[in-house]
Amino acid sequence: MKNDDPEPSGAPASPAGLTEPRAQRWLGEAEGYMQLGLFDLSLERIRAVEASGLLPFECAALRGSILREKEGFAEAIPYFETALRLRPGDLLATVGLGWCQKRVGRVDLAAKAYVEALKVHPDEAILYFNLACYLSLLGQAKESVEALRRTFRIDKDFRELLRDEEDFDPIRAHPEFLQLIGELSTFDKPEKK
Repeated sequence: MKNDDPEPSGAPASPAGLTEPRAQRWLGEAEGYMQLGLFDLSLERIRAVEASGLLPFECAALRGSILREKEGFAEAIPYFETALRLRPGDLLATVGLGWCQKRVGRVDLAAKAYVEALKVHPDEAILYFNLACYLSLLGQAKESVEALRRTFRIDKDFRELLRDEEDFDPIRAHPEFLQLIGELSTFDKPEKK
């Protein structure tokens, strides 16, 4: 068997001599196991790669994702934070961190993570939309509406999510939110012939 070939199914080989291509394959397997709900197998692969010292960002982000899937939100937070220290503003790690922070009652920290990520990715609609959600939950209607406006300038498709997103319930009656809805309704009307 060639040194870079994946190990047969079962426990991974010792990380001694683990190459980056093999580590990437093991993390790909770990992600596949996670998607199938086979969290123990996924973690086994991640631990082997972690022991090698290779791909620390990928290991932290994937471990955080597994814990999030298992609803271990508080346990996932340090892994997403580690991933973001290694790769500031990473979209998937930011979304994972925000998701977990919200569910442990730290919406303020979720919003902060999005503000930081926007410094790296100022044109990502998903970051503005999620930030708008968190700002709404924090009762910051004006800031939430501004984040929504920026979202829609980048990607109009997010307008479809606005009606059903419960995170906006705290500000639905706010004048600025109502004004935005009115503007969107006017924009969506078909042109007269």
